[in-house]
Amino acid sequence: MYICDQNPDRVFQYKLGTAFDVRTAEWTGLQTSFTSTDNVIRDAFVGAGGTYLYVVGGQTNRIYQYTLPNNNITQVGLVTSFGTTVLTTPPNSGMNESTPLGVTFKPDGTVMYIVGNATGAPAGQMYQNPRRIHQYTLSTPWNVATAGFSTYFNVNWPAATGREAGT
Repeated sequence: MYICDQNPDRVFQYKLGTAFDVRTAEWTGLQTSFTSTDNVIRDAFVGAGGTYLYVVGGQTNRIYQYTLPNNNITQVGLVTSFGTTVLTTPPNSGMNESTPLGVTFKPDGTVMYIVGNATGAPAGQMYQNPRRIHQYTLSTPWNVATAGFSTYFNVNWPAATGREAGT
C-alpha cells in the first residue's frame, strides 16, 4: 500500500499482513521523494501487477510513470510522463485537464482515468467545486506516453468534490 503526503512531498510504502485489510498495515520504513519531478504529489497508483508506480504531479500537472523494481519504492526510476494539458480532442475544445487530482486505470491497463477540476467546463455547468473524470485510451497497456483522449464525465453533486475514481 502506498500513501502520498504533500508535505514533504513523499510517497510512503506500507506492507499489509492480510491482503486488502488496512488494520494490518505496517510501515516498511521505505519512502521516496519526487521533488526532482514535482513538488506537489496529489496521488499515487500502482499498476501492472506492481511493475509501475504512477504519481500525479500537482505543480507540473503531469502523470509520471515510474518503474517499481521488486516493489521497492526507494528504487523507482522515471519511465515517462503524460501532460494532462497537452491532449485536447477535439482541438481547442477545452476538454483537457489543467488540474489533475487523481489517477486510476482499467485492470488491463488499456484505459486511464484522471480526476480533475473540470477546467474548460462548458457554459452553464457551474458547480460548486466541480470535478471531471477524463478517460484516455492507452494504445500500449500501462504506458501513459501512448494515451489518447476518449471522453469525459462531469461530476456534480453529491460527489462534486471527489479526488479519486476507482474501477
